[in-house]
Amino acid sequence: MWWLLACNGPGTDTALPESSTGSSPESSADSDLVDEERRTEGSGGGFGFRLATDGETIWTSAPWGDEARVHVLGEADPVAVGSTSFGYTLVPGPAASTPFEDDVVVWRTEPIEMLATGTMSSFEGVTTEHPLPPSDLVWWREQPVAGFARGEFALWIDGQFVGRDEPGDGAGSSLCVTDIDGDGVNELLVGAPGAGRVDVYVDGALTPFLEGTGRFGAALDCGPGRVAIGAPETEPARSGAVHVWEGDLVEALVGEPGDRLGTSVLLTGDLVYAGAPGGSAADGAVVCGLLE
Repeated sequence: MWWLLACNGPGTDTALPESSTGSSPESSADSDLVDEERRTEGSGGGFGFRLATDGETIWTSAPWGDEARVHVLGEADPVAVGSTSFGYTLVPGPAASTPFEDDVVVWRTEPIEMLATGTMSSFEGVTTEHPLPPSDLVWWREQPVAGFARGEFALWIDGQFVGRDEPGDGAGSSLCVTDIDGDGVNELLVGAPGAGRVDVYVDGALTPFLEGTGRFGAALDCGPGRVAIGAPETEPARSGAVHVWEGDLVEALVGEPGDRLGTSVLLTGDLVYAGAPGGSAADGAVVCGLLE
């Protein structure tokens, strides 16, 4: 059963402090899987667009507008401010090596890195040139993997680019790693929201794994044997939804009209967080649920 509540951080089940708008958590959309739902409101700019954690602290970004921000979830004031698209990507894991090109905006606090625009990204001393910033980054088999939502290539892996199956499929928008078949070996999962799919990277190619609607696969996060999938364009009115796979695919969280819930997702233990940035005029929000 899913219980939705506001959470301070991994492993907690207490209410968040007041958000940056000073509002308290509010009741949200009903779901057959939910007995209670609460949300933490943001202060606009795409609040909730990305989520990341190092296991202790949870960050969320608001990358829209002239003053883009990164927040520690539950704290009113941003921990970093940058220009437009700052916080477009939030990545937990080994810190990125430097230097980056001048037109790349980077804010970093161990072990989080946040990339914005530019043509070059560098991960642990490995450099790849690409005309667009990575949409997601993960570490798989002790090597960095970059995903690209747009352009000719979907992935950068093992020092080379991997092309997409079809133009506009969005493959590479999201990435995560977990063991989906119980063989003790982690697979690389790749979100392709333009095609409504989550793929598995197998032998240098992308193989369909899960399918859905509403830009299913726009966001991914994995836990042991568990995958959270965002579908932020789920109707009605782009409410958005988050699905969880644990052998079966279940719709776990449902947003309010205009929320675009599932633009970002984050799994930590038995908690799932979902970003709901809404449109350009929305305050944005982050919702947290507990799986029992």
